[in-house]
Amino acid sequence: MRALWVGVAVVGSLAGCRKTPRRAPESTAFATAGCLEYVEPAASGLTWWSVAPLGDGMAALGFPPRMDDRVRDGALLVGVARGGAPWSQRILAGGNSFEMATRPGEVAAAASRGDSFDFVSLDSAGHEHAARRSHEIGGVAAMVNDIVAVSDGWVIAGSSRADWSSGEHAWIVRVDRDGKERWRQTIDLSEHDDFVTQLLPDADGGLLVAGAVLGVSPHPGFSGWLTKLDERGRRLWLREYGDRVVPLEGAVALADGFALVNWDGDRGAATVALTDRIGVVHEMHEIPIAGAQELTGAAPTPGGLVLAFQLLDPQPGVVVVASDGKRELWRSWHPAGRGWVISRSLAARPDGYLIGSMRGAPDGEVLWLRQLDSLGEECKR
Repeated sequence: MRALWVGVAVVGSLAGCRKTPRRAPESTAFATAGCLEYVEPAASGLTWWSVAPLGDGMAALGFPPRMDDRVRDGALLVGVARGGAPWSQRILAGGNSFEMATRPGEVAAAASRGDSFDFVSLDSAGHEHAARRSHEIGGVAAMVNDIVAVSDGWVIAGSSRADWSSGEHAWIVRVDRDGKERWRQTIDLSEHDDFVTQLLPDADGGLLVAGAVLGVSPHPGFSGWLTKLDERGRRLWLREYGDRVVPLEGAVALADGFALVNWDGDRGAATVALTDRIGVVHEMHEIPIAGAQELTGAAPTPGGLVLAFQLLDPQPGVVVVASDGKRELWRSWHPAGRGWVISRSLAARPDGYLIGSMRGAPDGEVLWLRQLDSLGEECKR
């Protein structure tokens, strides 16, 4: 597909969020026939970590692959709208893990910083909506795992350790639209490492939290769990699944329950556990994908979920598969050209999907954000 945007400059390191977004210096006509696309030159050295709808366009979060560059430069937040110039914004310098989420007209991001996390939000034009706020978690090695929009604010989840000799425990913090804390909750199910893989707002105002425990010898490996919190952060129920269900790839809300998703590399298949509305598993299914190296994203569809897989054999590329949770419904194939590696960047739109990837180009790898239609095909101009 023809690249419409090239040469977006990477903004220099900032202590926080710029109030005025940086515009692409070589921008030209952007969207035709309703298609969305954004290209970042190889020289930027970024990896797309997440992508999400923003108004009639999309937002994406990228950061340098090197940890010391992440801490120094922070993340790059990019907004792309139909018929307008994209903007890019350096945010949350000093962080070492980043997550992003959107709501109509607003995008928010969180980054871990030692014993705390920072939060900031911007409007759809890239202007600061809520100034950066720091929230102390305590302990050491705080990590941000997910962020999601809720009715009156945002919920951020992550993990940290009491000290370097202890296991990780999961934490969840709800903030208002200005980033002020409303409540926090800790999930500490074992003496080992507990962490959150997915936050899912529920229609009744509650919050579903999917996660896993990483054990150590003599009981190594992962075990999964799912819990529900009410709107004040109080736990309503908890399901612990052991190693039978491990939602490392997250959870997807379905019409009558949830799909807990994992990738089984030994079998070369996505494993999907279907639960009811209170987390009781009633079906387990495998969706085999020959040649897949890993499952890189999951998002809801009107009839189930869509999954993205990275393939290396027999030819590098990306396979997007739709499923009702029990079987494959359709798939689309996106060949690499020269070395396409998809990042963990898949999101649903009302009219299709957004996908982020790295793709080989004559001068090196180029970062792409693309719109796919409802059958997983690239938007045609």
